[in-house]
Amino acid sequence: MSLNILFIGPLTTDGWGKACREYIRALSAAGANVAFRPVYPGHPNKNPDEEMLGYISRHYSKYDAVIQNLLPYFFEYNAKFGKNIGLSAFETLNWRNCFPEKMKLMDQMWHPCFWQHCTHAIPEPVNPDNYKKEYPGLADQITSNKVVFYWMGEYIPRKNLLFALRAFHTEFHRDEPVEFVIKTNKVGKPAAKTKELVEYDILHMKKEMALYDRVNDYKKEILITDYISEDQIYGLHQSCDVFIMPSHGEAWSLPMFDAYGFGNHIISTKTGCFNDIYRYIPPTEDGYVESPNVYEIHSEYDNVDLPLEKRPYKDLFTPHERWRVPNLSSLMYHMRYIYDTIMFMKSNNTYKKELPDLTNYSHLNIGKRMLQCLS
Repeated sequence: MSLNILFIGPLTTDGWGKACREYIRALSAAGANVAFRPVYPGHPNKNPDEEMLGYISRHYSKYDAVIQNLLPYFFEYNAKFGKNIGLSAFETLNWRNCFPEKMKLMDQMWHPCFWQHCTHAIPEPVNPDNYKKEYPGLADQITSNKVVFYWMGEYIPRKNLLFALRAFHTEFHRDEPVEFVIKTNKVGKPAAKTKELVEYDILHMKKEMALYDRVNDYKKEILITDYISEDQIYGLHQSCDVFIMPSHGEAWSLPMFDAYGFGNHIISTKTGCFNDIYRYIPPTEDGYVESPNVYEIHSEYDNVDLPLEKRPYKDLFTPHERWRVPNLSSLMYHMRYIYDTIMFMKSNNTYKKELPDLTNYSHLNIGKRMLQCLS
């Protein structure tokens, strides 16, 4: 008998909203009857398409479980549901001081990665076939004889974009055949204002580095702040070679996982989905297999130094909390090694991206895992 599940989550254009929709698809693919109730937590809202409207229109007289895909701040317990599940993607290690009472209300706590606070690890599901298609890319801006590094994410201190750029400009001379692509956004700011802010911060960083006499002598980054479609995002991944994420902390990092799905090299701190892709379990194997194209940036935990105005909530990322601080030399070493490897293969016409088998992360298999946790 199919379970009736009430799913509450964000209907937004960001990564949270995408993860919410993928979880709903996963439950449905595994045979559950899903009713969706969207919330709008202040991020750019997304008009529901026909598929999501179908889930929103559903009503059942009895629900076996309610899944709240929210930050724990917003959890509520309701005894009329068979089980109350908290499905939350957050990066903080300070959860005991932020929202322990709310988490205790839940019968189970789910998180994309296995953290000490969660009952079950439920990775964000994907459609593996998406990585096998061809998408429009950046052919007008990038030539095939270059190695293209890229960073993708919201422009916030935690994701550490300027650190990645500092490593890039320190390691590579302006005349080397490399590019650095940035795809970013800033919640609550239009694309033009975001571009202005990012360019100002990059300019200030280059002045401080003083590697060249003039800031215009640095290699110019390719900066994208406009909204682009999912297909264009996928095309960006296909146009690039090496994904950089020197993050202080990630809950999952969909851009990193997508980069892995498209066969790109990954250089990241040990956070978010990194462990899933660094040592993964293929469908045909019983144990872990180390991914050949995934590289860890050495890092240490240190106390957070983030002013109040830059925190997402006043009690998150306070000085009481620790996050990962990456090592610049480690990132530069991996960048140079991968650059040399790719250029050698390109010179011999042997460069080809190998796509991993992501069957274990399909909607059907993640949906089955979710239903097993509810049984």
